[in-house]
Formats: sequence, C-alpha cells, structure tokens
Amino acid sequence: MKLVIPFHQVLTRRSFLPAKHYLDQGRKAPVGRDNAQPPAVGTSMRRRDRMVELAREQCGGNLLGRRIAVQGAAFKPDSDDVRDSPALNVAARLQLHGADVTVYDPKAMDNARKMYPNLGYAVSPTEAAHAADLVLHLTEWQEFAELDPVPLANQVAHPRMLDGRNALDPQRWRAAGWTYRALGRP
Repeated sequence: MKLVIPFHQVLTRRSFLPAKHYLDQGRKAPVGRDNAQPPAVGTSMRRRDRMVELAREQCGGNLLGRRIAVQGAAFKPDSDDVRDSPALNVAARLQLHGADVTVYDPKAMDNARKMYPNLGYAVSPTEAAHAADLVLHLTEWQEFAELDPVPLANQVAHPRMLDGRNALDPQRWRAAGWTYRALGRP
C-alpha cells in the first residue's frame, strides 16, 4: 500500500520536511528520517551481524546446542551501562540461533540480568568458559586482557577465541593452543 500525503501536510509536518530545510537553518536533520540510519549505527549493526556469522563458522556452521561464553556485557569497559550493548545484542542473537550462552562482566551483571533475563550468567570468566565450544571477547575490560589462556584452555571444550574488540594479543592466545579469530583480522 502506498502512502499518499497531501502537499500542504508535507510543508507542515516536521517529519516530512527535507533534510535541506534543516541544514539551511543551521540545524541537523532528525535521525532516522526516511528509515535511514546514521552511518555509525549501520556499521555497528553490521559488526554485530558479522560476529554472529563468525561464531557460526567457528562452531562448524551450526550454533544449535553449542555452549558459548561471552566476556563482557557492558557497552564499554569500566561501566555497568548495558543500554544498546553490542555484547548483549550478540549474545541474545546467538541464543536465538540455539546456542547456550553464558555471560560474564565485572560490573554490568545486574543490569544485564534485568535486560536479558534468559541468558546464562557466571560469577567469573573461568566459570563462563567452563565446557564452552567458543569464547567471545566483546567488551574491552582489562581483566579479560590479563586472562591467562593456558589454564583457561583446560576449562573449555574447544579452545576457540573470537575477539570482537581486537584487544587481545593473538600470538599469546595461539601459543597457548587456541584457535584465535578477530573481527577484521584473518
């Protein structure tokens, strides 16, 4: 069905004014006009999609029944803010694809549980990784960068790390026997 708007309403309704109208007045056009997203939002969503794709690839093409540990829930490190958290969005998407997802975050656990009560939660990164088929690093906490990959490898079912933040040392993880992949890296 095609939406037809009378000409007089086009000039009086703010949401239908062209972006040029706002720029001529020195103002920014409203975000989301004509279903367009700011470039940063589109990029962020593509990165989330790509993380889910990479997780599926690392798990042999199927996430159903796979145990996945997620390191990080907060939007950014040193925060408990989970509003529009890419980490939790990816975790929820993995769960929708049938994965058994367990999340750990040093500060954002309570807020994450409130927002995503159906995800699993752990009290430590080691507990989250127990028997995991894949570990995802999704928030750049210093605690995760300092994890020793050697003893962690003994906790997981398959030592596979997917670094969504490009914040871990690939050589260190590979030397410890992990299959290491990072978003945007081979």
